[in-house]
Amino acid sequence: RVGLRGAARASSPPQKSQEPGRDFNVWFGTNRALDKYGKFIGERDNKVRYGQCRVFVPDKRQMGSLGSGWVKRLFVGDDRIKLIDTTLLAERRFWSTIGQELLSIQPSERHALVFLHGYCVKFDDAARRTAQLKADLSFRGPAAFFSWPSLGAEHGYPGDVAAIQASEAAIREFLVNFAIQSGAGAVHIIAHSMGNQGLLRAMNAIAHDAASASRVRFGQIILAAPDVDRELFASLAAAYVALAQRSTLYISEND
Repeated sequence: RVGLRGAARASSPPQKSQEPGRDFNVWFGTNRALDKYGKFIGERDNKVRYGQCRVFVPDKRQMGSLGSGWVKRLFVGDDRIKLIDTTLLAERRFWSTIGQELLSIQPSERHALVFLHGYCVKFDDAARRTAQLKADLSFRGPAAFFSWPSLGAEHGYPGDVAAIQASEAAIREFLVNFAIQSGAGAVHIIAHSMGNQGLLRAMNAIAHDAASASRVRFGQIILAAPDVDRELFASLAAAYVALAQRSTLYISEND
């Protein structure tokens, strides 16, 4: 349903939990297609859509968690992070509203956070994870995510590889625009798992584009368990040094 100024509901809101907690607003860009019900699905579209999600984060939740399994919830109650609603915004309004959010906080805290999800992640789960990061990091500035069209299924690894590779240009454009148009003093990036494939190629392209490289700088870049070929990473990772204040790589021998 399209409303005023280009806004639209992209999904029907679930019922909000009555548990004590707080609503968080997180921003998004996505090249996922919409189905006939207005839900973002694991198929690519030829354009990027922008918008905002309202996510409920309960107070009684373990840090780092999206919520307990159903057995534990029988004893502790419902501690799940829930997506309440999703609103589509015209691109110009998207950037202007983020700018307004930045102006509402102290100048020293006018930083933004962008999350790139990994393999086997649906749109709703990416929104929930972004809200979890904003809450657990006590991040005061705007928190956003780019949701490339992962199938959200364990058997969909080959399809996800194709999707992230095809999304590199959209990811690059989103990051460049965030750095230039948001008004943030610094844009920090967290990329998880397969999301690092898109980030690595996007950053390499930004670093080698004269127009972008001269204007774009990022703050902290966190590479969490990157699902990236070792030789590919070694050949392209110089882009992080060129474009970021600091880059940190987290790996696990068990991964």
